[in-house]
Amino acid sequence: MSINRQSGAVVQSIVYVLFLFFYFCGLGSFLSSLSPWLTLAYGQEAHQLLFAGQIAYPAGYLLAGSLSDSTQRIRLFLWIGLGALPVFQAVLFTPHTPWPLALGAAFGSRFFLAANLQLLSIAILESMGNSSFARLRSAGTFGFGLIQLSLWLFSMQYEANPEHSR
Repeated sequence: MSINRQSGAVVQSIVYVLFLFFYFCGLGSFLSSLSPWLTLAYGQEAHQLLFAGQIAYPAGYLLAGSLSDSTQRIRLFLWIGLGALPVFQAVLFTPHTPWPLALGAAFGSRFFLAANLQLLSIAILESMGNSSFARLRSAGTFGFGLIQLSLWLFSMQYEANPEHSR
């Protein structure tokens, strides 16, 4: 393997590691805050929004895999998904979002979370091969764990502060 190919593979690995790390940091913070937020904002109806997300998640995986296989356009669909995800999440976390819009946002958020993860996994496997996948994917696991720990420490500090008890 030439030096240029080796350095290109290293750069590509670093890009995937960083992407997975930050994507899973976002996923971890989203999932940690979703249930409390929906319960606060929608009360008894929150379970319907959570259920919509549970339906959307496998649909996102299946559709993304099917589209990428049939069109061979992984990057295009990944960029679309990465652009759509924050829009759906912003709508979902906006106070006083009307119910039908919140339901669509709950579905869209989980759909694109799954689709993006599926497309990214396919891209890594196709470009880096099986031997690197577990090592690269562990960056996402580390990011998810780190954000969970950070949020837990933040909540413990928040609860320990008497000013927040009022």
